[in-house]
Amino acid sequence: MIPLIAAMALASIPSQAQQPPAPAITAYAVVIGSNQAGPGQVPLRYALDDARRVRDVMVELGGYDLANVAFLGDPDRDDVMEILDLYQERIRAHRVQEEDTVFFFYYSGHAKAQALNLGPDELALSELDARLAGIDAGVTLAVLDACQAGALSDIKGATPAADFSYNAAAGLNTRGMVVLASSTATELSQESEDLGGSYFTHHLVTGLRGAADQDTNGQVTLSEAYSYAYNRTLVSTAETAVGSQHVTLETELKGKGEMVLSHPSRAEATLRLPLELEAELLIYGAENRVVSAELHKAPGSPMSLALVPGVYEALLREDGELYRCELELPVGTTTFYRGSCELVPQVTNVDIKGTIVQERLERFMVELGAAGGRRMESDFTDRLDEFGFDWNTPRPIFEFTGSLAWTARPYLGAVLSVGAIEYAGREREFDDEESTVHTFEWQTWRAALQARGSLPLLHGWLTPYLQGGAGPAVGLTRYEDPSDDYQERERQWGWHLTGAAGLQFMPTTERFRHVGLYHQIEYSYAPVVHNLIGDVHDSGGVAVSMGLRAGF
Repeated sequence: MIPLIAAMALASIPSQAQQPPAPAITAYAVVIGSNQAGPGQVPLRYALDDARRVRDVMVELGGYDLANVAFLGDPDRDDVMEILDLYQERIRAHRVQEEDTVFFFYYSGHAKAQALNLGPDELALSELDARLAGIDAGVTLAVLDACQAGALSDIKGATPAADFSYNAAAGLNTRGMVVLASSTATELSQESEDLGGSYFTHHLVTGLRGAADQDTNGQVTLSEAYSYAYNRTLVSTAETAVGSQHVTLETELKGKGEMVLSHPSRAEATLRLPLELEAELLIYGAENRVVSAELHKAPGSPMSLALVPGVYEALLREDGELYRCELELPVGTTTFYRGSCELVPQVTNVDIKGTIVQERLERFMVELGAAGGRRMESDFTDRLDEFGFDWNTPRPIFEFTGSLAWTARPYLGAVLSVGAIEYAGREREFDDEESTVHTFEWQTWRAALQARGSLPLLHGWLTPYLQGGAGPAVGLTRYEDPSDDYQERERQWGWHLTGAAGLQFMPTTERFRHVGLYHQIEYSYAPVVHNLIGDVHDSGGVAVSMGLRAGF
């Protein structure tokens, strides 16, 4: 999705080096994920997953007790307001006792310029602002990762802005809060299928797990998280069809010092990346395939990631090659070992909401097919009629073709194919003592070089295509007279033109992604076979074919 993020904080926790140790602080969190579609919207796919990742990182590394974290999946407006009222009462009780509190609010889902969308319900930004102010915690941090899908509008008298994210900053940054926002001028929602979530939330969580810890002190501050999320989100979205996302930061934490968001040093398991490593890394669970981190590792820069102990896999892109690495993380610190990686085919899969475009992995594809078509009549066959020859082959004409396809671009490729266009025969019977039967048979073969244009749809499962080209053709004729034990063979060379429209069905599952089927309608013009008096036979025509494709 195109994340539109706003983050606010009223205060930060001072470092112990500057001030005496602070009393224990109770932290509360409300984490909301909503895949629901409102009017004129399409359902999201990863909002719930984004919310779970945020909840997990805040519990593991942010100091939040799971018992004090409320997770709401696909709630309505009343559900949200009810939980906010509940936490307001709990925090108020702490204030009576003069106890410090932290309140964290996260929302991932649809939004319009003036409100969050909760399916058919809406939660106005102005009302959310009032509720967050009413909670009155010592520190309030709100993160809104929302996909805009509605009209532009004003917020609290502000001038019309480009999108929800900008308006969120104008509407919420009124009490010395921190605002972390990602703005865009488009209404399209953008999600990464490879990451299994929104670009911004993914990079924010990765940063909180330690990738953003620039000074390697075991803590990730607000400024470190912002810097990391800004750069990684911009790089990730720069080449998508929707366009770049630029994260912005506004803060009024005057005299408050740095705000610490997470403590990766407190993790049970840590993956240390060597100084010399220079690569793009995608780390995910070996069993559940859930992405834990995606990052760029620069050489000479130390980096550690805080993860849950377990078995992981990593996709490492280095020098134009892709490697899969096995990782087993016990409790403690594990150093990434480059020798555990093996070379694999490259995977690129970027998803734009509503129109999924996928570049298939197969640069080469082998195709085998069979076709049936109507046999062609011509001056050549009419002449055979005059000599008393009747058809001795079935009325449908069967073709067999083998092809090698090369994909130069996601939508453009070349095809080299060799196959039979026609196999046909005529015979005539002489009413003599031996009932002699004379036969005349011909077959036409062709080789073609064709250009193919494709349009992958539905994650690459279904691909319509057009192709056309030309090449040489050869006709092989045979005449046989058994009475004189006479046989005559002739080879005739020529050319042909061909064009086809087809539909490819090729699953993108892990097990069958390299094997599929195709169905196409083709027209060929191959005036090759001829006789001595100038009659020419066109072995082409319309044919309908089906076949098997295997990529590598």
